[in-house]
Amino acid sequence: SRGLGDVYKRQCWRRPSAIRCPSPCIWGLILIKVRNEPKGYHMLAYSPVDAAAIPALRERLAHQPYRSCDYTAGVIYMWRDYFSTEYALCGDTLYIRMRYPDGQVYHLFPCGSEAPALSLSRIAPEADGSLRFATVPPEALDALRACYGQEINCQPQRQWADYLYPREQLSTYAGRRLAGQRNHVNRFLKDHGSFIYEIVDPAHMDDIRAFLVDNESALQKSDPLAQAEFGYTLDTLAHAEALGMYCGLLRLPEGRAVGVSLGTAVGDTLYVHIEKALHEVAGASQLLCREYAAHAPQSVVYLNREDDMGDEGLRAAKQALHPSEMIEKYTVIARTGGNQP
Repeated sequence: SRGLGDVYKRQCWRRPSAIRCPSPCIWGLILIKVRNEPKGYHMLAYSPVDAAAIPALRERLAHQPYRSCDYTAGVIYMWRDYFSTEYALCGDTLYIRMRYPDGQVYHLFPCGSEAPALSLSRIAPEADGSLRFATVPPEALDALRACYGQEINCQPQRQWADYLYPREQLSTYAGRRLAGQRNHVNRFLKDHGSFIYEIVDPAHMDDIRAFLVDNESALQKSDPLAQAEFGYTLDTLAHAEALGMYCGLLRLPEGRAVGVSLGTAVGDTLYVHIEKALHEVAGASQLLCREYAAHAPQSVVYLNREDDMGDEGLRAAKQALHPSEMIEKYTVIARTGGNQP
């Protein structure tokens, strides 16, 4: 399990009698903590996130109630190597744990239909009794407080907050606030006369891959995280069909590709995981954004253009589109032994 240790103990919950887990993730009866008896343990069966995990991720995240990009199969799969991501299943509940660059193990809030207290009780603390949760949506904070006590350490993470936009807003750039975006598009049309926008079958990604590879030096930024993202993007293309990606390609009238967008939809929200355009082509980024929104599936009401990673240039570009909402996220550190169920 990628350096996370061979054995993960868990905090059990107090119940007057044994409970049987509805999943084959463990065998037999769950050990129960009873007053005046030693603590009992069992393990969730974690496995590395790989291509074989994609169907299970998509199935269990299809009805997740958050609009955070961190609860999509696309993001979990794309960044799996960076975070050494692992997953476990128990019934219809999905558990995700990651090792951050600082060496600490973090968990996502469990996704499933069972009571949060029951799901949380299966997550094992670290050796020092701590539990760390990453990119926690605001809706999950009360459940964490109920489980681990009011004194959990809860810190907002502005650099990971997602930008949410109504589809109609991005597909039209209507209104005075978005006049700047329209001006960029008009500049593109003045320079090139027209454009070609293609909806690309995720089973045939050769043109998108060729665009990224041929323009790698122009598309890449110098910081290590951006460079890692570029490599993860190329890897993700190979599994675009399995991930259910919606793919768009912007071309000049003569056929030269100048931008690509790829994302996945969950519920009424389309998550833009990858967007790359040539900055040398004025207005290409703004036109690509507009056309991707305009050609999104009819069920899409919102587009989540994800976070800015603390990059000031990226933040300015996302703010210029005037998000209707910022999807806040928190890092939570809890100590076991509080008000656990």
